[in-house]
Amino acid sequence: MKYCLLALTFLMVYQISCAQTGKPGSDIIVSTKKVYLHYQQQTDSLLFPVVSEKYPALRDSLSEKNLLRGDILDTVVARYSKCGCQTTALSYDVDFVNADVISIGLYYEYYGAYPSEWEEWLTLDVHTGKPYPIENEINQAGMEYVAQLYKKQLKKAIELEKPDDSADAENKDDDQEAYDDLKANLESLTTSIIVSNYSFTDKGIWFKTDDALPHVARSHEPDRVLLITYAQLKPYIKASSLVLKNIHK
Repeated sequence: MKYCLLALTFLMVYQISCAQTGKPGSDIIVSTKKVYLHYQQQTDSLLFPVVSEKYPALRDSLSEKNLLRGDILDTVVARYSKCGCQTTALSYDVDFVNADVISIGLYYEYYGAYPSEWEEWLTLDVHTGKPYPIENEINQAGMEYVAQLYKKQLKKAIELEKPDDSADAENKDDDQEAYDDLKANLESLTTSIIVSNYSFTDKGIWFKTDDALPHVARSHEPDRVLLITYAQLKPYIKASSLVLKNIHK
C-alpha cells in the first residue's frame, strides 16, 4: 500500500492525513483520512474512507458523521481529549469492490463502563449509496440454503456451550442461562435476518448475526460468522446479479 501525504493540518488536538488505499484499479475509495486522538500520554486514531467525488451518494453514506453514528468529529476529538473515552478507534477494510457494489468492514473501539469493540459490515450500491440486498444476487432457494447452513453451524457451536456437570452450582446456573438464551436466539433467527448482514470477499460471502448474550456472558458467545463460497452459490444466481454472475462468467 502506497502512502502519499496530501495534507497536514493541525486543528485543536488532532491531525489529519490522507493515504492512498483501496483495491487495485478502483477509483471509488481514493484515500484514507486519519484523525489522531490525544489524551495525556495516550494516542489513538480514527481512519475514514474518502470516497471519490464521482460517487456523491456513496460519499455521503460513508461520511464521517454517518460512520460516527451521527456524532460530530470535533465533538469526538474534544471528548477524547478530556477523558480518553467513548469512541477511541475506528478503522476499515474494503473487502470487495467492483463497478457497482462495495463491501466494507468497519472496526470500532469504545471505552465506557468497560472497553468494548465491534465490527460493522456495509454492502452498498456505489451509485446510490444504499444497502445492496443479497436478494439481487441469489434466489429464494439460495437464501434458504444459506440459512440452513448457517443455523446448522451455529447449532453445533451452541452445543459446545452446554453446561458442564462438573461446574459449581453458581457457575452452572450462569452457564445454563447463557445456553438457554443462545438456543432461544437460534430459534428466532429467520432467513431474512441471517441473509441481511453479509459481506462479499474474494473467496465467497461472509454471513453473520448479532451477538445474543450481554457483555458479562460474552465468553459463552459462539462464532457467528459463516463463509459460503461462490461455487456453493452458483446454482442460485439470479439474472439481476451484479457480482456472482460476473464471477462465474
